[in-house]
Amino acid sequence: MKLYLYRMQKKYKKKVLIVGVVILFLILAYFIVNSIAKNRIENYVKNLPDTIKVDYSDIDVSIIGGDLEITSPKIFITGKTTGKTILDANLEKINIEDVSIWSYLFSDKISIQNINLNQPNISFYYNKNVDMKDLGSSQSNSESKPINIDNFNINDANVIIYNTANDSIKFSANALNFNMKSIQIDSTTKNQIIPFEYETFNLNGNALFFQMSDYENLTAKTYKITDTTSLIEDIKLKTKYSRQRLSQIIPKERDHFDVVFESLKIENQSIDSKNDSVFSFGADKLILESADATIYRDKLVNDDNTYKPLYSKMLRDLEFDLGIDSVKVNNAKLTYAEKVKADNKAGEIHFTNFDAIIAKVGNVYGTSEPTKINVNTSFMGSSPLNVDWSFTVQDPSDRFVFKADLGFLNVPQLNEFTEPNLNVQLEGDLQQTYFTISGNPSTSSIDLKMKYDEFKVALMKDDGKEEKNFLSGIVNLFVSKDSDGDEDGFRFGHAEGVERNTNQSIFNFIWISTKAGLRSAVAGDGDKAN
Repeated sequence: MKLYLYRMQKKYKKKVLIVGVVILFLILAYFIVNSIAKNRIENYVKNLPDTIKVDYSDIDVSIIGGDLEITSPKIFITGKTTGKTILDANLEKINIEDVSIWSYLFSDKISIQNINLNQPNISFYYNKNVDMKDLGSSQSNSESKPINIDNFNINDANVIIYNTANDSIKFSANALNFNMKSIQIDSTTKNQIIPFEYETFNLNGNALFFQMSDYENLTAKTYKITDTTSLIEDIKLKTKYSRQRLSQIIPKERDHFDVVFESLKIENQSIDSKNDSVFSFGADKLILESADATIYRDKLVNDDNTYKPLYSKMLRDLEFDLGIDSVKVNNAKLTYAEKVKADNKAGEIHFTNFDAIIAKVGNVYGTSEPTKINVNTSFMGSSPLNVDWSFTVQDPSDRFVFKADLGFLNVPQLNEFTEPNLNVQLEGDLQQTYFTISGNPSTSSIDLKMKYDEFKVALMKDDGKEEKNFLSGIVNLFVSKDSDGDEDGFRFGHAEGVERNTNQSIFNFIWISTKAGLRSAVAGDGDKAN
């Protein structure tokens, strides 16, 4: 019995010893494999192309968990031909979690559960004269394996894009957080505009800044963007110079902007590519809330004589596919100021309580789906104005119809614009005005009817203080004082062949067409309605 127990104890000790040796071997193997993996990663980082430099304080690898952690990484990328910095990034940490070894060994693809970039501070140096392929040329040309990533996260990032041409900030965003799910990269996606497929994404942050041009900046306080919706709040589009300074530095006319939006919301949006080459953006609805816009134009600056296409052609000629079913503008305020004479202040017109609905905005709709714009607003503070405007983007003739219904207007309110700009003073009451303009890029016709009382025109001297009595008297000989046209008290105006100034906007075309109809009506040479 004792011999049996002795033999059993000896056999047990042998098994324990074997198990212990195996465990010790596995532990040693784990550390050895981890060390090998770590050394390989470190060697890979050391042997990156000369245009890429990566520094870090530590690398931690776990083969069993398939995890990689890089502490305090610093990444520098320079242009291959220029030698100048393209990207400079400092991060608190990079975590790559649960890399599937089995997937790599048996499915010949790379599967990763999570990639986390924590607190990155990223500076990108934009140079319009450098081909961005210069950045890509630094990468390996070896055949890449398919990659699946369950979650890609950027946490609490600060991003700045510099414009190297003038050492200014082109874009910046603070406290940026980003998550993208189910990313797939393979040979079928790498040649797309968006070189990967994904399921959903979520982006949010604050203090957004974007340099729209050399003259205007766009800012936003907060933004929340997903693959289906966007909400951007406290948006400001502003010219970065004063009105006077802008006029001094621009070579030709340009609007001065001071525009604020409470929010912009996009519902059921889609971002995609077509035929792997054409970018496309679509949405069910875009809503602009509580805009307050002041736009100023100094007409004393040299004219911009470039051709101004109508909106239908501008949309048709976009280099990407756009389709927004409905755009809503709620409770906006618009002031347009124009300075024509150096010694006079700028003339202004105002629109308040401005609401608009625009249907079918884009270039993806057919000829049976016209773009329709409906506006309801108060003109010059009190006069109700309704506008219906339509055109078909896919119609190469660019025909349009513009209808307006203007309610009671105390005509002297227009003097805020006509006196400083035209040296014309108006009197009387405009009780109701209807007009329809039918036009194309070259000419228009207008039918107008209006009801008014005690209408009078006074031509002022250049100082704007004294009236040119003789000329005013001659003008008023041709102006009917009251609208005594039909039994309802309307006078009618009609004009054809109104020529468009093609280096002016559509709104100038609407104005000169309306002016032709008004001149016909007050002079009494228009036709009555049937």
